[in-house]
Amino acid sequence: MNKNNFKVSSILYTLGSIFSASISFIFLPVFMSEFSVSQYGTYSLILICSSIGAAVFYLGVTSALNRSYFDYPEHQDRMNCFYTTLVLLAFGGGLQIILGYIFADFISILIFDNVTWAQGVFYALITASFGFINFAFLTYFRLKNEPYLFLFFSILSVFGNIVGIYYFVIFEGMGVIGALIGPLVSQVIIFIVFFLFHYRLFFQSKFMRKEAVLQLNYGFYTVLSSLGGLTILWADQFFINKYLSINDVGVYSLSVKLAGIITVIFTTPFIQVFNPIVMEQRESNGVKVLISKTYESYVLIGLFLSILISFAAEEFVYLFGKHAGYAESIIYIFPLMLSVCIYGLVNVVSIGLSFKRKLGRQTLVYFAFSLVNIILNVFLIPAFGIWGAILSTFVTYFLITVSLGIVSNHLYKVKYSPAITWFVIVSSVLFFFINSQFVGSDIVYRMSYKCIVFLLIIFYVEHKFKLIEKIAHNFLKSKSNKGAT
Repeated sequence: MNKNNFKVSSILYTLGSIFSASISFIFLPVFMSEFSVSQYGTYSLILICSSIGAAVFYLGVTSALNRSYFDYPEHQDRMNCFYTTLVLLAFGGGLQIILGYIFADFISILIFDNVTWAQGVFYALITASFGFINFAFLTYFRLKNEPYLFLFFSILSVFGNIVGIYYFVIFEGMGVIGALIGPLVSQVIIFIVFFLFHYRLFFQSKFMRKEAVLQLNYGFYTVLSSLGGLTILWADQFFINKYLSINDVGVYSLSVKLAGIITVIFTTPFIQVFNPIVMEQRESNGVKVLISKTYESYVLIGLFLSILISFAAEEFVYLFGKHAGYAESIIYIFPLMLSVCIYGLVNVVSIGLSFKRKLGRQTLVYFAFSLVNIILNVFLIPAFGIWGAILSTFVTYFLITVSLGIVSNHLYKVKYSPAITWFVIVSSVLFFFINSQFVGSDIVYRMSYKCIVFLLIIFYVEHKFKLIEKIAHNFLKSKSNKGAT
């Protein structure tokens, strides 16, 4: 892959990832205008249930596919590897749907103290099943280095969800249930399209038992790690529902959702480009330098985007938050966004665990800190309300990232820049305290302050920030030199 192709592919994969992950954010204006704060809280809790189910029943095999795919040099073996992943996903998705049908009433009672939302829970679980199968097809395009198909189907998926949501929520006026039915219809249609597009694969490939065992073994630890991560990410909303109110769940959920924009715009595309490259070149001499420079790029971009996106998110809430209560979420966005960004850094600093297939250690770290997070929530939320949930989230994410970085470095030594790390820490603390003085202020003062911060960031980027270009240049240069020898 030459330098220009590398850039084009990276851009297309980034755009496709953004489209795929942006679905729920696209509808925030609709939800904020059509739903009350408490209704949005209800909707968020149902989605959390489906996400937890998907984290278990996708069996971790899509993550394993990223690791196993390049172990096979032959095209047919790679097709078989992907087909094996699809079979396992179909089994997991079918099992989730069956169990969802059986236990929907129980889940609704457990969360809402009634069976009113059992139907919605079931719809969400079906959607999640088709969702993780469809995501495997997108992953396959990325692994085959087909960025144009990746982008096309990502856009198609987003378009289908837009049509579904707008039809059932706005035109049919079905409220929360409509917001759950729309994505369900869309995901089923997208699945049919994927199936027809790849129909030859199903007749030309075979199930690999040995590979299935490897994927399930790898995926088992991934699932456990995901559950630990989900406990940290979403347990606080259940505790807010228990100790505070469903209205507070709505406020906090909106903050979490807006903070998650950093994942859509930055973290997910960044990691989806980074992981295949590093996995493919894990035996090359320059990979440690690549990882180190990637770390520097990630933390700097993450800080700047967290600041700028939190600025935009505040104005977004003022513009679309027609129901009383949504504006309360603004003050929580930046600390949550920074927490999410720190958590995404795990994918870089723990890469040694993937190289050495030592995910069991990662699982132990996640589970240990998921328990810590639960304990923090139990004590902090009753005492400090929503701020208690934010504090527990930030502390837990920070400790997880540091711990996994240390564990990974024992297996695979990579040097990271302490100067960049301290710059980000100090800048984040200063920004948080300064920014809190301007939240909710007069629009003239607020926008003047934001313009000044924006200009400072541009100044820094212009003079100091060219790390991404260096990563691509050095990486391609090392590959060409290696090929020449």
